[in-house]
Amino acid sequence: MQQQIRRFAILDLYIGRLAVVLLTSFPIALLTSLVFDLTPGADFWPMLIALMSFYVLFMIPSVLLVVAARKMRRLESYAWAVTASLLVMLSVIGLPIGLWSLAVLTGRGVRSMFGNQETSQREPGR
Repeated sequence: MQQQIRRFAILDLYIGRLAVVLLTSFPIALLTSLVFDLTPGADFWPMLIALMSFYVLFMIPSVLLVVAARKMRRLESYAWAVTASLLVMLSVIGLPIGLWSLAVLTGRGVRSMFGNQETSQREPGR
């Protein structure tokens, strides 16, 4: 079971890293084309602000996915493992991986494998 969780974490990690690389290269290419294709006197600030907003909006979940997948691979935190499974489902490629890893993570006895068990140690009725 631990090996299966680690495999999901590695897949999540690769998808997260791929997203970071693609999200880093896309704005650079777009910004380069904006700068070189600018007509004299054109205002490129609105496009730059839109581009940076897009970058931040999509980069934050990608970075969180990488962090969560690393914690999942090391079996450090159950909450981060679930977060990694949910974040990877945001991509089309990661949807089946995320669903399958969530199914594994919700299985009996899986929470006890993680070092940080803050979510599983609650008293009943509270």
